[in-house]
Amino acid sequence: MKAKLEKELINNYQELYIDHTRPPSESLMCFGFECGDGWYDIVDALSKCISNHVKSQIEREIFLRQRLKFSDVFLGWNWGWHSWRWYKDVWRNIKEYMRLRKPLDIDSMQIRAIQVKEKLGGLRFYTGRADDEVFGMIWMAEEMSYVTCEECGRSGSLHHHGHWLKTLCMVHAKKSGYEKYVERE
Repeated sequence: MKAKLEKELINNYQELYIDHTRPPSESLMCFGFECGDGWYDIVDALSKCISNHVKSQIEREIFLRQRLKFSDVFLGWNWGWHSWRWYKDVWRNIKEYMRLRKPLDIDSMQIRAIQVKEKLGGLRFYTGRADDEVFGMIWMAEEMSYVTCEECGRSGSLHHHGHWLKTLCMVHAKKSGYEKYVERE
């Protein structure tokens, strides 16, 4: 990806790409975005979705801590010792209450990109830690890359040149000497 586009992504999503200055032993973001300019829109949209997700998670945690009351957490305390389910609910609520009493560590809630690259004709976006929603966003972006030309961003498909795979439109496939990839059964 061009340096200008990389810089734009890093500036727009500073928390996500904060490790771009770290050595390769800690993060591979020091090598930049190892893919073509055509996937800029996909990476940008994914970065925006992840950043918004993290922001909403932080806001949710702040909200929960602001309205934290013992009576809310232990709803049903006065109902008595009725069932095994009630015991499990009380234990779960105690753990949640104790978690919410701890100071909020916003830095630990941040998601950090470790590497963004092209592999086997598709986008790969690696993070240190993430929840299922973020992994779903990443999966969707990676799937979109298989139908988007890596060079220009137009509609594309998987092409090969020897053993090398790349997702390209017909124009860039011809320019680069790539042929349409056909899966063998």
